[in-house]
Amino acid sequence: MRAALPSLLLSLLVACSGDQDVATAPAEPTPPAEPPAAPPAEDAAVTLAGWTFETRAGKDVDEGTPNTMVVVKSKDGASFEVGPLYGECSQTPVKGTAYALHCWWAGAGSNVEVRSAGGKAEIWKQDLDEGMTTPMAFEKIWAQP
Repeated sequence: MRAALPSLLLSLLVACSGDQDVATAPAEPTPPAEPPAAPPAEDAAVTLAGWTFETRAGKDVDEGTPNTMVVVKSKDGASFEVGPLYGECSQTPVKGTAYALHCWWAGAGSNVEVRSAGGKAEIWKQDLDEGMTTPMAFEKIWAQP
């Protein structure tokens, strides 16, 4: 016991002196050099063939500004109304979408796209404003039930 006491005291002195390396947290895993490949995008025009998309113009009751509803009709006859979207909308071609609109009124509006996810229709909207230098991200506003 007496032989172990000096080595115990010495190890306590070294530990308290700060000369000993402090245990560090394990390193976080290094991310892969390349991100994983994204799944191939569906061509919504092909996947949603047989669906119809229409717009119906209207006016905001309180402000009198124009707005637009999107009417989606599936090939089995189900009908859905999505909106209202701010402004007047016109159809615009966007590769990979089944239907796309550009809506605008008085310096603000949105881009609207009908996309397909797993064979089901989704509507995505990107808000726009003439004062923005960078476009906002798209957000999903409707998904086929």
